[in-house]
Amino acid sequence: MYQYATLHDTLVEILLKSVSSFNSSSKREHKELCYEFCSRHEQSIKDYIVSISKQNRGIKIMYSVHKKEISVERKYSKMANVLDYLFDTIKKIDEHL
Repeated sequence: MYQYATLHDTLVEILLKSVSSFNSSSKREHKELCYEFCSRHEQSIKDYIVSISKQNRGIKIMYSVHKKEISVERKYSKMANVLDYLFDTIKKIDEHL
């Protein structure tokens, strides 16, 4: 009877250690995943802010092109280049969201 009790105690101890180890590894993995998510999220926000500032710059460039004393064809050409740049930036923003 004593051997069964000792064996039972040993098995319970092994089970408790296994559960404790699993719990610790789960917490560590969760912590790592949260850190990765926060890092990616921060980078996405930084990229978004940079692209918004690029859009604002593009709008300012278009306004300055519009004000210049150059031919209409050249204005349209320059504005088309700026718009192409802005649309590429908008596509990149949409990909991040």
